[in-house]
Amino acid sequence: PTVTLVAGKCGPLSGDFLITHAEVAHLAPPACDKRENQLLMGAYYEACTYTNDDVRGESCPGSAPTCDGLRSIARCVVKHNQDVAQGGACVTIKSDLTTLVGRRLGALAAVAAAECPPRTALVSWAPKTDPRPWYARKAEPGMYSFEAECCPALALDVCKTRKYGCTLKTKYSVGGIVATEYPHAECDPSKDEVMTSWQLTTEGCPAGFLQVATTCCETPQFYNLTTANAQKFEAQGLVASVLRGGSDGDLK
Repeated sequence: PTVTLVAGKCGPLSGDFLITHAEVAHLAPPACDKRENQLLMGAYYEACTYTNDDVRGESCPGSAPTCDGLRSIARCVVKHNQDVAQGGACVTIKSDLTTLVGRRLGALAAVAAAECPPRTALVSWAPKTDPRPWYARKAEPGMYSFEAECCPALALDVCKTRKYGCTLKTKYSVGGIVATEYPHAECDPSKDEVMTSWQLTTEGCPAGFLQVATTCCETPQFYNLTTANAQKFEAQGLVASVLRGGSDGDLK
């Protein structure tokens, strides 16, 4: 399958332990192109140098001309099976509001940043600003939700949760992501995997640490849906359903 790297814009880091609006804005990877049948296969970050006002309204600390920055990268894989996938149109999933600005990276551990419903995979996810009236935002500042766009693809029955090591400290700001050896969160292209969820979690980590966890599901590059192949595909899906706890009636 064709894999494309999509780089986001460089955003300024505060140099502080507390998360800023600018850091939240650059937290998510850029969107894959659903018009080109792309799905998200991997997401990671890299350090960059931010030049003041490269992004409107974002400045370096103390109005310095340049400062350390962070850029998010998406690995998008083309899946032509989306042309024949059953299940309808893409859907948007939105999380509840949570306070991020003025807090530390551990605040994200309670947020499922992106999680798709069954039979769909991630195209993108991104933080969204608080849509409430100004007086509500003033009373509870710094709140964001996360919005994921998920599109249908074939199969997605065989899935694995992948965790990438407890290298991040809950006391970090977003800048801590590039200050440590942050691993690439990536599904396995050799197994035709795509990403159906992404989140930060403290599960499985010592106190004070967290890690990235993703769900990676297999979706074939393409099915020639003749009657025989369609029946085979349906049977494989039913068997997978039973193995996940479905009824014997499904198998029959």
